[in-house]
Amino acid sequence: MARYLLYMLALLGLSACQQTQFTEDKTFAGGVIATVDELNLGASVYTTYCLTCHGNLGDGQGISSKGSTSPPRDFRMGIFKFGQVAAGGLPHDQDLMQIVLRGLKGTSMLPWKISEKDAHAVIQYIKTFAPKTWEGKDKSLGKRIDPGPDPFGFLNRLEAANKGKIIYHTATKCQTCHRGYMDKTELMLKLPPSEIAKAVDENYFTLKPQDSSFGHKITPPDFTVTELKSAQTMEELYVRIAAGIGGTKMTSLTDTLRNEDLWALAYYVQSLVELRPK
Repeated sequence: MARYLLYMLALLGLSACQQTQFTEDKTFAGGVIATVDELNLGASVYTTYCLTCHGNLGDGQGISSKGSTSPPRDFRMGIFKFGQVAAGGLPHDQDLMQIVLRGLKGTSMLPWKISEKDAHAVIQYIKTFAPKTWEGKDKSLGKRIDPGPDPFGFLNRLEAANKGKIIYHTATKCQTCHRGYMDKTELMLKLPPSEIAKAVDENYFTLKPQDSSFGHKITPPDFTVTELKSAQTMEELYVRIAAGIGGTKMTSLTDTLRNEDLWALAYYVQSLVELRPK
């Protein structure tokens, strides 16, 4: 009986979504024009692949959302965590395309084996859930963040990681949200007395759940344990550190750190990731 009820609810949701018919093109942020055919194709693709988690209304309340380890994105908010732009800016289509095709590791957002045509169409359809954010010629996309030249390289990764370790615990104080990894005594020798109390407290070695714009707290990853959702290469780690994460307290560091420091942080985080049990 429970299985039958779940099946009927899914059918009702699918039929409701299939009633969406677009009759005119739309212009989205960055001058992206989505044709009627693309929008209607996107609605169909969404029904097939996205609706059960993200819901008929794009509110993240689909029938499968309750079993998700991370709450599915509420597209009505027009906020995306992972883009190659400074946190708070609208991501480019290629950023969203990467999420659709590659998924987000450690979450219910799996890689979808669909064509780029279908992926592009569903991205345009998703934008219609947040018209005030996306629609109109006056809307702008965030400025893309590309990694600068790597001043270290693979052979000097240990030097880079050691430099990044200091930056992580002093300049950026990442441990105030994530956890600390440096020995407390060593760290206190590198900090001015006025900063020690904030940087080294009783929660130094623990993760600290943070408020977010999504209506729930988000726990930053422990890099030695948690699988990173969106960064799989050194370049992607650089971008994530530089760009920040939309809707969270992890803001962009492009105006705070030099290119060399961003690379050093990326190498340090990667050195922690490599400690994760295989």
